[in-house]
Amino acid sequence: MANPDLIQDPEEFLEIAKYNNDAYKRRMAAQYEAITRATDGKPRKIGPEHVQGYMDEMNDFVAKKRGKIDEIFAKGPSYLSDPAHRAELFQAMAQEQKYVSRLGRWTTSCAPKRAAAPRAGRERRQARLRPGGAQRRQYPQCARSV
Repeated sequence: MANPDLIQDPEEFLEIAKYNNDAYKRRMAAQYEAITRATDGKPRKIGPEHVQGYMDEMNDFVAKKRGKIDEIFAKGPSYLSDPAHRAELFQAMAQEQKYVSRLGRWTTSCAPKRAAAPRAGRERRQARLRPGGAQRRQYPQCARSV
């Protein structure tokens, strides 16, 4: 994975990805990965741009592995009679599942579990009438500390 602290240009990430079969193409995804794997104990923040980049990256990886699996199946049953080709299929399936589980891990640990309850009638109306009463909805933060 390219170091997101050293490489700032998004085009460089794309260039590096050409030489590594599963390299991140998005800087924010690489930063997300670096932040969540850090072991130095320093507090770090993950923003929505990190999450979106990571989710997009994982979805791209899943699509790439699904494409490889489809290619293998398209070669027919006789292709899979060779143990090496079956191993290739199982490897692609395991890699696909790894990326699917990464998507699910974020969703189950960080996504809001439920929407905030709406305010009661009178309080809601009064809030709309006060200056600054109509504000952007605040979503709960991820409980996971990184």
